[in-house]
Order: sequence, then C-alpha cells, then structure tokens
Amino acid sequence: SSKFAVPKERRPVYQHKWTEDDEEEGEPDIEAAGDGGMPSGGALPASSTQQRRPAYRSNEGARIHKVKEAHQCLESGEHDDFKQDIEYILSTMRGDASANIKCLSTLSLARKCVSPEFRQFIRSEGMMSSVFKGLAEAANDQNLALCASTVIYLMSRDFISIPVDAHSLRLLSQLLRIEKLDQNEEQKKYASLVWEVFTNYIERMESLGKKIVFLLTEQQLTPSSLILEALVFILARSTDENVKTEMLNLGILQYIVGKVEKIVLRLLHDKLSEPDTIQQLVVLERCFRILESCTLFHKKNQAFLISHRGSLLIQMCGKLMTIIHETISNCAVGSELARSHMACLSLMARVLMNLSHENGKVFYTCLGSN
Repeated sequence: SSKFAVPKERRPVYQHKWTEDDEEEGEPDIEAAGDGGMPSGGALPASSTQQRRPAYRSNEGARIHKVKEAHQCLESGEHDDFKQDIEYILSTMRGDASANIKCLSTLSLARKCVSPEFRQFIRSEGMMSSVFKGLAEAANDQNLALCASTVIYLMSRDFISIPVDAHSLRLLSQLLRIEKLDQNEEQKKYASLVWEVFTNYIERMESLGKKIVFLLTEQQLTPSSLILEALVFILARSTDENVKTEMLNLGILQYIVGKVEKIVLRLLHDKLSEPDTIQQLVVLERCFRILESCTLFHKKNQAFLISHRGSLLIQMCGKLMTIIHETISNCAVGSELARSHMACLSLMARVLMNLSHENGKVFYTCLGSN
C-alpha cells in the first residue's frame, strides 16, 4: 500500500438558507434529531410559526426573444379591426338586402374611408375589387349611387391610384350618367349624411397638414359630379393603357365630349352669373383633364376624338376660344373670372396638343374646315 493516502474529493454540499419572511411555516426535523430532540442541521428557529423562504439568486441575464414592440402590437390589432369591419360591411351589401340597408352599409364604409390608414389597408390587401363588387348594383338606386360615389371619390384622392378594370369602369360609367337626383326627404337625408362625411374628411386631412381642394357644395353633390372628379385622379395616376382603351369602349369619352358640347353652348347662349360661369368652367376643366389623360400617346383615342361626330370636340374648342377671348377682353385683369378662363384655356391647349401629336395633317384639316 502507498504511504500517502489519496485525499478524498470534497463535493459541494447544498446548504439551505432561510429567511424570516418565508411563506411556508418551518417545522423542525424531528426524525433527524438526536436524543436531545434537536435537528441535525442546528438549532431551531426562534418561533415554530415563523414563515421561512429560500433565498435564490435572480437570473438577471435572462432574455425573452421574439417580443413585439408596442407599435407592432398596435398595427396588428388595427389590421384585425379593419379586416373585420370591411368583411362585415361587404357582407351586408350582398344578397337580397334592401336598398336602405345597402345605403347605410355603403355610408358606413364611406365613414371608414375618411381614415387614411383604412384606405391604405384596402389598397395593401387588394380589397378594392371586392369593394367594387359590393357596389355593383349602386346605379339602380339614386341614394345608393350617391353613397357609392362618395366611397370611390375618397379612395381615388390618395397619391397611390386605385386599380380599375373593365368591370369597375362599367360601374363608373353608369354612375357618371346620374346627373340629377329626385328631390325628396329621403334624398335630402342621405345628401346631408354624405356632406357630413366630406366635412369630416376635409377636417381630417387638414389636421394632417394636407390641403384638400373640394369645390362642390352640398347642393352640387351628385354621382356624376363625384365620379367626374374621381376619374381625374384615377386617370392621372394610372399607367395602364388598357384603362384608356376601356374609357372609349364603354362610352365614357363619348359622354365627356357631349358634356363639353353642352357646357360650351350654355356659355355661348345663356346669360349666366359670374359664380355660375366659374362653376361651369370648373366642370369643363375636369372634362379636359380626363381627355388629356386619355389622349396622351394613345393613337386610337386621338383618332376617335378627331373624327367623332364630325370633329365635334375640335369645333367646341374653337367656340370656347372665342368665348374666352371676349370674356377676358371685357373683365378686370387678375379677377377670378379671368383666371378661371385662362386655366380652362391652358387645359384645352393640352388636349389639342395631344390630338395633333402625329396626327397633324388630319387635325389641321378638321380645324380648317370648321
């Protein structure tokens, strides 16, 4: 045997430490006590009823992963709310629901569209096609048409264009032709509710620092006037050439040319007050903006508008030039009336430039014959 004994390894021994505020009552270890009744670990606590609790070290370095930030939780909850709202509203607009229920549901959707976040949600989720499907029968009822036109107008005002196809443009074409509404108590009620939506929309956007130009009055709110405004924004921000083609196929361009003719003849023959004249020029500006967008590098639309109804559009532009020249010659320089005429002249010139692009010979032949 070796002279030197191998020393025994000292293993760590757990020693329990008690605190005075322990939640459980400590009981003496009687079985482990010796003859004297004392526990093997040492003396008993001062009081057998005293609560004792083991003191453990807190793990301060522990981390919980994949925790969402506060703004992420807010966005997630907002997304779920928007989704539930739009699904519920669209469900009430389908089926055999009465016209009154559909009007109220569409009006509720319009109120939701006042919020920029809600409009962004509809676009980002690709739900605009579902909205158009829900509004497919809007042209069958004048009050529903007014509420539906409000939704479309609000969605079109954002910088990002709403997607439109042949089906949605067909709805816009139907709404565009509803120029007059029956004056009754129900119509006045819905017109008042729609006007309240626009008031809230303008206030909301101005609170965000965005200036909104809205030239319509409550009496001028019609599906036609709202869709005309919406088409200006939709076409100005759309890059789809098929949309311009469908504008011709669905007869919208023909309607716009007819509206230009009606306004020019009214300015030429009727004695209008200055406010009425300015209002007619505003509508004429909208028509020219639509025609400008639809004729920009689109040969088919250019050729059609040059030859349509014996070059009617070019004839009306010539008569409008005469009206503008006479009016500006007789009104004060810098007046609102003069500015309105000059703005209209500028937009008309853009349309004529688009029409004459690569069509100079045909265009000037039509212009010379008139």
